[in-house]
Amino acid sequence: RYAEVSREPTRSDMFGGNEMYVGGITTNKAERSRDIELGYEINTNKIKGNVNLYYMSFKNERVLTNEFGPNGLPLHETADKSYRMGAEVSGDWNFYDGFHYDANFSLSKNKITSDTFNEKNHVLTPSFTLNNNIYYQGKNWKAGISSNYHSKMYIDQDNNYEMPEYLTFNIYGSYKYKRYELSAHVNNVFNRINYINAAMGVTDLVWVRESGITAMGALKINF
Repeated sequence: RYAEVSREPTRSDMFGGNEMYVGGITTNKAERSRDIELGYEINTNKIKGNVNLYYMSFKNERVLTNEFGPNGLPLHETADKSYRMGAEVSGDWNFYDGFHYDANFSLSKNKITSDTFNEKNHVLTPSFTLNNNIYYQGKNWKAGISSNYHSKMYIDQDNNYEMPEYLTFNIYGSYKYKRYELSAHVNNVFNRINYINAAMGVTDLVWVRESGITAMGALKINF
């Protein structure tokens, strides 16, 4: 598959993070992208999955600086050249009488070149992510355990600061009886300290931490 798309700059991008014109235009160039993808899908009684390879090249891509403008919206900088390339894989394997292994992962390389620096990595873009899910699907109920992993990623455009890798485990279950469905989720069961976002503050980094162990239940009634 091949596609070309373009995107006009937002008002915030044009006015340097301001809602109104304050005397200068930071960019008026449209972002253009060319996307080439190749995929393969498999669908059997035991295995369902797909593989997708992609390469995206950009001209005038508006990339995150991980700073915020006066209006509170993220600031962007126009990159001379940039590209994203990688692989995305997902699948579900019914390996034994109702027991399933469901997973998806992505492996990517994301580079930008700007007037102010040589080739760098995109901000807040992990090069590897992996989501695992092992569950049992019965006639009226389902239960499983899942995990989510993000590799480390850069916080600033100069690639001087890194956000550490991220790993969390969750358990869940649900049960259906006639018109009723009861479900429960426990997230971050090991109460790990994970940082899921960060931003460049005026004098220091501002970190966003994932919640510790949390539980949630729900009752659904179909009328």
